[in-house]
Amino acid sequence: MKTVREHALFAAFIVFVYLTFCRHISVLAAFLLGCVWYERTHDSSFVLITLLLLTFCIPLYQKSIPEISCGRVTEVHSSYIVVQNERTKVLVYSKETPVLDSVVSVDGEFRQISSHISFYGFDFLEYCSARGIYWYTDCDPMELKASRSIRGRLQKRISEMDEEQALILNRIIFGIRSDEDGLSGWLNDTGFSLSGMIAFISAVLKRFCDPEQRKKIIRLITMITALVFHFPVILIVRIVFDLICTGHGRDDQRLGMALLVIMILKPYCVTSASFLFPVMFRLVSFEGKEGKADTLWYTSLLQSVLYRKVNPAEILLYRFLRLVCGFLWCAAFITVFMPFLPLAGCVRLIDSALSCIRISDIRGSLLGTGLPFFLLLLASLRRSDHYVRLRPVLLWVCLACGLLHPFAEVTFINVGQGDSILIRMPLNTHNILIDTGKPSYSDELDTILQAKSIRKIHTLFITHSDLDHSGNRDHIVRNYHTDQVITRHFDEVICGNVRFADLNRISNDDENQSSLVIYFELNGLSYLMTGDADEVTEKAVVRDYGNLTADILKVSHHGSSTGSSEELLDQLKPDLAVISAGAYKMYHHPSEQTLQRLLQRHIPYLNTREEGDITIVCLPVCNLLVTASGKFALLSSWRDKN
Repeated sequence: MKTVREHALFAAFIVFVYLTFCRHISVLAAFLLGCVWYERTHDSSFVLITLLLLTFCIPLYQKSIPEISCGRVTEVHSSYIVVQNERTKVLVYSKETPVLDSVVSVDGEFRQISSHISFYGFDFLEYCSARGIYWYTDCDPMELKASRSIRGRLQKRISEMDEEQALILNRIIFGIRSDEDGLSGWLNDTGFSLSGMIAFISAVLKRFCDPEQRKKIIRLITMITALVFHFPVILIVRIVFDLICTGHGRDDQRLGMALLVIMILKPYCVTSASFLFPVMFRLVSFEGKEGKADTLWYTSLLQSVLYRKVNPAEILLYRFLRLVCGFLWCAAFITVFMPFLPLAGCVRLIDSALSCIRISDIRGSLLGTGLPFFLLLLASLRRSDHYVRLRPVLLWVCLACGLLHPFAEVTFINVGQGDSILIRMPLNTHNILIDTGKPSYSDELDTILQAKSIRKIHTLFITHSDLDHSGNRDHIVRNYHTDQVITRHFDEVICGNVRFADLNRISNDDENQSSLVIYFELNGLSYLMTGDADEVTEKAVVRDYGNLTADILKVSHHGSSTGSSEELLDQLKPDLAVISAGAYKMYHHPSEQTLQRLLQRHIPYLNTREEGDITIVCLPVCNLLVTASGKFALLSSWRDKN
């Protein structure tokens, strides 16, 4: 144990890496990290570290099909609630919003939560499984036992107020986001408003109490708040740091032990902004003045990775905004019990004013093909006297200009049972979108567009009007300043340096037969996007274009047996087929007949349901295929074949 204490920060790093990346190969990862620990310490304590890691493999909650008829409401979100009964947790999608800590009935068929694989998107299955939630159901729960907890009574009191006011108060006090007003991003995450409230009260007490008294009062308020709100991560971090980091011993030892305690108490917190940001602030504070200068840099990195955007104003004004959010929380809390005070209007006014901060959002994710070039640029400037100040500014500029995604790309976006294909020219000089998926997948669409620093869609093709292809048309036109929307048949359109041709001449009342069939070439590869074209349309294309070939085929109608005819496959001889399909149990796509046709012709295929987003990056000397599931390959162009 002495060795663990001496190397506590390194032990915390080992546990952090394990919890972040090694959930799917738990035992092997625990052994390998135990060996890394032994190599560093040369002490038998590696057995203790390995056993500690292995304890995280033991599930706290049952994974089997739930056999419950009721449970306690432990979490309330805008579209679902979490119900717990002993060691079983389930999601319940309901139109009604029950009160926190009330006991409700749960009936309906339980289904496993599915994963949505994406390069940048939020994996809801990963999020839920880390918290012990594996199943969901759709029902309207009936209250069996009223809530007696303070937070439950607080929520019930808010629900009795004006609807518009209740929405704002729920978001400020409970972090229940049901609209887009107010401050978005990391300062609006669940728990940060509570931290701001404590910071605001501390600032007020500073004028009336001596430091020792203020410290005791703040500790008491923190503990009471943590008890009332069932120990959110942000308050656990604060409490543990306060108890451990003010003791005796080296700073790194105390910080390491604090981090170990936090991760043991809340293992899922390692990917949470409520954990990462406070820990980052604590780490840089050890470096004195240099550490404070690094705060801007590290905060920008975390924002870019977690939120696919950076907000410089939010970072620079962090201390002020934190106090404002704290005041807002206190004002909202008082408004609940004293609605006759003029604080309600003040809350609404400040909440609206904070939304202006979003104007300084810089879209883009650090995780792009331009990252190696960015790192080389930083390395070349390392000896500069202004290196520390230059780093965040360079990151902001690179994100704003799309330099972290410098190459042309074709991305088949995972939008479930629907189509959406993004074609980007280098540095976002021209962006084309073919179809938009269903309205329910607008967030997934926004995620990848924002991650690639896209502010404008220059050309939008809608192959046909079915909702799974055109559902987000208005959303894209409104939010991405689209220059032209093409919904009807055309001969040829030049977008940037790429020529797009519609190969279908059929125009009748059948939406699928009349679907646009779009052909284009990019970086030596030819693509055919068939929309929902059926066999009639495909045969007509083969008849009209007898010499047509394509390297990449987007399989028609999500792999339905109505398309992918033998005539088309024999004519095209594609090197790769891409299927954009959703849950198999719901639509039975792709069909067995379609897959057999592909296999008989030795045509490899990828399905967005299994692989997530599929991107073909147009590098100077080749084309690199990468999937969100981790697969990659080099694709030969027609120049290489010839």
